[in-house]
Amino acid sequence: MHESSLVSLAILKVNWDVYGKDYVECFVPFVVECVRKSADDAVSLPSLQQQLKADFGLDIPLNPLKLILTRAAKRSYLRKEHGIFLRNVPECSETGFRSRQLKVEAIHDGILRKLVEYAKNRHSVEWTEEDASAALHGFLRDNSLSLLFSYEENSILLNPHDSLSGPGFIVCSFITEAQSKDKQVLEDIVAIVQGNLLANALYLPDPGRIDQRFKKTRVYIDTSIIAFAAGYAGPLCAAPSLELISLLSQHGAELYCFRHTQDELRRILDTCAERLLRGRLRDSFGPSMEYFIETGRTASDVEFLAARMNAKLHSLGITIVEKPPYDPKYQVDEKGFEKAIDTEIHYTSPKARIHDVDSISAIARLRRGRESFIPELSFALFVTSNTALAKVTRQFFQPDVSPGTVALCMTDYALENLLWLKNPTKAPDLPRKQLLAHSFAAMKPPDNLWKKYLTEISRLQEQGTISVDDYYILRHTLAAKSTLMDLTLGDDSAFSEGTVQEVLTIAKERLRADLTEALKREQENRFVAENRVQMYEEDRTSRLIKLQSKATKLARIVRHAVFAIGEIIIFVSMCYTFPWALSQPKDAWFRYSLAIILLLLLILSFIHLTRGVTLASLLDRLEQKIAETLTGWFLRFAGLDQDASPDKSGK
Repeated sequence: MHESSLVSLAILKVNWDVYGKDYVECFVPFVVECVRKSADDAVSLPSLQQQLKADFGLDIPLNPLKLILTRAAKRSYLRKEHGIFLRNVPECSETGFRSRQLKVEAIHDGILRKLVEYAKNRHSVEWTEEDASAALHGFLRDNSLSLLFSYEENSILLNPHDSLSGPGFIVCSFITEAQSKDKQVLEDIVAIVQGNLLANALYLPDPGRIDQRFKKTRVYIDTSIIAFAAGYAGPLCAAPSLELISLLSQHGAELYCFRHTQDELRRILDTCAERLLRGRLRDSFGPSMEYFIETGRTASDVEFLAARMNAKLHSLGITIVEKPPYDPKYQVDEKGFEKAIDTEIHYTSPKARIHDVDSISAIARLRRGRESFIPELSFALFVTSNTALAKVTRQFFQPDVSPGTVALCMTDYALENLLWLKNPTKAPDLPRKQLLAHSFAAMKPPDNLWKKYLTEISRLQEQGTISVDDYYILRHTLAAKSTLMDLTLGDDSAFSEGTVQEVLTIAKERLRADLTEALKREQENRFVAENRVQMYEEDRTSRLIKLQSKATKLARIVRHAVFAIGEIIIFVSMCYTFPWALSQPKDAWFRYSLAIILLLLLILSFIHLTRGVTLASLLDRLEQKIAETLTGWFLRFAGLDQDASPDKSGK
């Protein structure tokens, strides 16, 4: 096994055993550094991809980059707000990445200058810094481990006279002299050695790789991925799908789509064309329709795309096939699954729900009950961008499977990440100084961790049976076991696929939607509160009226009782004070008459006191009665008591 592969495998194993960090974690610092340097707080995947390429020479596909971005968010370098990723400035500014990078580059430049001077003064060899760099890294390529072990054990370094000549001899002499005369130069050389090994761990130069190709496995592509790859939703949506198709082709996958998937894609295009033709754009939505509207496509343009659909699928390497016949032995509960996904996804179109049920049921029949831990050997695999569908499929059909089992349905996000992990990361076309400086700054292992690395390297060397592909196998396995379930169940990260402006537009739309929803909730709460106040006031008024009515009734009862008691007291008093011992009326008629008159006046006073009737009102009524009576007499006396009217002759 080549030295760099051995070191890379040891570093990978120790990082996992000590920190639980897989290969993906190595790239988080690069992403964070790009986010830190960005002119915008909002994160855009295409912009980030370009920045990684420009700053570090890293060419990472969009879906793996999205996975790395999600890891960075989990470590609080980013925050999710209004549906997008935003930079956390304090956390991003305190990583120390740039200072470590500059330090290693300065150490590298200083060693090269000393090496040039040493070659000239001690060996009469004129070197440029480029010559010295080539000589140094050529020597370290085969001797880094020996140097590192010797340094850690404080033993003698390589003998410069042992099978060395030319540039290698000069470099070895330079390092040996530094060990005995200049400890600082030796420490700087060790830092370069460490950076060199870390760079190899990231960018393994060995030609070996996992040769796990798709065998007897068909990959069936869902409608949305085909639509994106075909360009029906614009170049930004197309990029991840095209990257996935390219990776699948590199791994020898045979790409298919079901006939009913093709039919669904045609229905989408037909619907878009019909809306464009009739001008029904106000309630139009969906990536394809929005793209057609934004780019000014006409109905005939979309009809032309539909007519050339089969040719486009052929150019993508996708073959259209019928779904397999139904087999009672491997038939799944389609009704139960349809109910499960309808509850979770809330389909607006019944045809879309039927399409997904038919697709998953077909994959189950193709698998014939067989399970696999390797996508390339899973017999049949349905790939979709619908994370909810992948989640429900896993929960409904495989709720108790072992971690890492390949589901019937996998997201494009999950599959592309797993395929990326199996491929060696190509070393950027950058000077070696920058590669080792970037690697050292990103991985920054402390001194005690280097001792663990060396211990693991020694153990692997003693085994002597490790192949060059073991590094890639472990790199894939660790990441797959820790992420496959989460990836399959769906990605809940924020939107970052568009440009910065598009990301900000999404944020504004979601903020507006959040505010609208908040206003709606506030209005509903206010309506409920007002109803409660109104009900309270109505209840209070009703109770007040009832109490007032009850009080009025009680007051009336008291009034009548007091009136009755007063009448009784007056009557008893009159009876008690009446002069019953008087003479006979014929002997004292005048006195009796006066007494009766006084009694009447007393009664009248009592009535006036209790009823409000006065003597004047009684006299008025008497006067009126007398006048009416006299008037009647006078009319009869004058013969005018009958209605007088002229005779018919008019006389």
